[in-house]
Amino acid sequence: MPGRNEPCHCGSGKKYKHCCLRADEARARSARPAPAANDASREDFEGLSPAQVHEILQARKTKRLTLLNHNASLSPEDAETAPLVAVIGWLLRYHADHGGGTRLTDRANYPRALCRAYLARFDSSYQEGVSVPNEQSLAMLCRAHDLVVACGWTHESYRRSELTTEGVQMLREGKAVDVFRQVFEARLMDLDWTDYLAEEFAGAIPHLEFVQESAAFSLYLLHRHPEGTVLQLFDRFARAFPEFLKPARDDQEVIDWLCGVYLHLFLFEFCKPLGLVKISEGDASSEAASEAASSSEPAGADALPATRYATTGLFEDAFVWP
Repeated sequence: MPGRNEPCHCGSGKKYKHCCLRADEARARSARPAPAANDASREDFEGLSPAQVHEILQARKTKRLTLLNHNASLSPEDAETAPLVAVIGWLLRYHADHGGGTRLTDRANYPRALCRAYLARFDSSYQEGVSVPNEQSLAMLCRAHDLVVACGWTHESYRRSELTTEGVQMLREGKAVDVFRQVFEARLMDLDWTDYLAEEFAGAIPHLEFVQESAAFSLYLLHRHPEGTVLQLFDRFARAFPEFLKPARDDQEVIDWLCGVYLHLFLFEFCKPLGLVKISEGDASSEAASEAASSSEPAGADALPATRYATTGLFEDAFVWP
């Protein structure tokens, strides 16, 4: 099987992760875990009924989620505070300013010239003349690339990315709210969070996919508890879904690892790029805590002893809860 970011073996010209990856994984495994504990008490579910939790866990399949609704009064200015929305807006504009498109590398990544322009715009530490990394080393740009394709705002053929009519529409004034909502839905329901994990995680991916399947519940936890330590957030999640920790067999090191992956996927990879949370180190003096909070790789819970989260104004303004 090719790597996730390599051209698909079927010859479509798309990246493997955007083409046959899901089908290949489905054939490669005959069963998947079901970590939902729907017989838990309403207290464990923070007042939600088992039926509501069941709907949350099935939402990616049914495309139905009544618990979480978008706020019609969200302003474009608020939507633009999401880092990922800002990068996507810039990326679409880059296409428009370069004749409506840009070339792609042999691996269907953006070229170094685009990466250089991205760094000049979004990285205050960037210095002209310094060697520029490829797209796969720029996490936010990589996520934005996947999203503009998934949302239909750019179309890619071999060695070329072109702005679509829908992409042009997203460049119009006041469209930031539409960008935010479509990106939120795509990241929650369509794109697979585990695609961004390293290849050595492959054996654990069927279990770790539950973090995304239950993400609406984790968002509900943020609504109920808008600030606290990241470990408190995980404890509430694990109380509702104790089966998530079952593979650890009470091994604290494995429990810490599962906690770290949960926080990485949900908080650092999903919520933070969407501008829904702020992460701070609290009173932590450990250098490991600082590195873990900003790393693109999961860290164990022991590296996040006093790291805190707090929901943002965008989180409060973007959604309507029952």
